[in-house]
Amino acid sequence: MPSRINWSSYDHLLGTMPDRIVAEKVECSNATVFKRRRELGISAYRKHSFPAQKSLRLPARKKGGSINWGEYAHLLGTMTDAELAYHIDCSPGTVSQQRNALGIPTFDCARGPKYQPWHELIGTMPDAQVAKQVGISRERVRQVRKYLDMPVYECMLIDWSAWDEKLGTMHDDDLAEMIGCSKGAVSSRRATLGIECVRRYIVDWREWGHLLGTMSDYTLAERIECPPSMVAHHRKRLNIKPFIKFAMRHNWSKWEHLLGTMSDAKLSKLIGCQPSTVGVQRRMRSIPTHNPKHKGPKPYKYDWDKYDHLLGTMFDRELAEMVGCSHVLVAGRRRIRGIKSYYHQQKEIE
Repeated sequence: MPSRINWSSYDHLLGTMPDRIVAEKVECSNATVFKRRRELGISAYRKHSFPAQKSLRLPARKKGGSINWGEYAHLLGTMTDAELAYHIDCSPGTVSQQRNALGIPTFDCARGPKYQPWHELIGTMPDAQVAKQVGISRERVRQVRKYLDMPVYECMLIDWSAWDEKLGTMHDDDLAEMIGCSKGAVSSRRATLGIECVRRYIVDWREWGHLLGTMSDYTLAERIECPPSMVAHHRKRLNIKPFIKFAMRHNWSKWEHLLGTMSDAKLSKLIGCQPSTVGVQRRMRSIPTHNPKHKGPKPYKYDWDKYDHLLGTMFDRELAEMVGCSHVLVAGRRRIRGIKSYYHQQKEIE
C-alpha cells in the first residue's frame, strides 16, 4: 500500500462504486477509502437507486443520528427494506432488523410470493438444504415457508403428542434440549398452536431504566443478569445515547498544567484513566514526555509554530502529511484551538 495517496486521481470515483472496488484501484484498505469519502461528504454507493415518492413524506433526520422508529414504523413492510433504507438513509439490515422485531412480514411476502418450481421442495427437506440446492438465501426460503403456513421440516418428524403440553411452560431452548431437536422446530410448533413463548430473562425496567446510559451495556447486563444485547435494544428503543467512558468525559483544562510534568502512567492514576488517554491529550497539545534523566525538556519532533496558521485551511489529512504526523493529532490540535474543519467551513460558505 502506498504511504501517500494522490487522491486527485481517485476522488471522482468515490461514491460511484463500492469502497471495496475503489480500494482495489488505489491499492489501499477499504477503511482508507471510507474515511476519504466521509471527509468529502460523499454518500456511499448504492446498488439500487429508488425514485422519490411524492406521497412519501418522511421527517428530517440528522445524518448519522439515531432513528426514531415511531416515525417510520408505519412504512415497514409497505416497500422493500432496501427502498425504505434508501429514503431513511440507513442500511437495509437496520430496516430488516426493526421489521423482524415488530413481526412485520417483508413487502414481497405481504403481496404474496410468485409461484416458483422450488416451492415444491419446501417441507420435504430442511430450509438450508433447499436454499443450497436452489441457490438462494436461507432467509428467502424461510419467508416463503411462513407465507405458505408450513412448519419447519424437522417439526414434522417429531411425535408431539408427548411434548405439546410442555410448550409455553419453559423456554424453547430448554424444551429443544429435552426433545433433542433444534430451537426452530419447537418455536415453529408453538407458533402453530398459538402458544406464547416463555421469556428466559424478565427485566423490570422500572427498577433498572434509570441506569441506562450511565454505564456500559455490558456492565448493566451483568448487574441485571441478562444479555448485553437486551440492554442495548431497550436503550436504543428509548433513544438513550450509549455510555461514554469516564476518561473521555474529563475536563482536561483542569489537568492540562500537569501534562508532561510526570509520566503518563502516574498522571493517569491521579485522573483515573488509561495512560494512553493521557498520552493522546499530551501529544495534541505538543507537550513533550516527562523524562527525569534529561536536565532539560525533551524537544518535541513537531514544530507546530510553522503549521498552526494552516489549521482549518485544508483537510486534516493533507496537513498531517506536511507535518509528518497522523491526522488524529492535527484534528485534536485544531479542536483545542476552536478551529472548524476545512470541510465544515466550505459547507458554511455554500
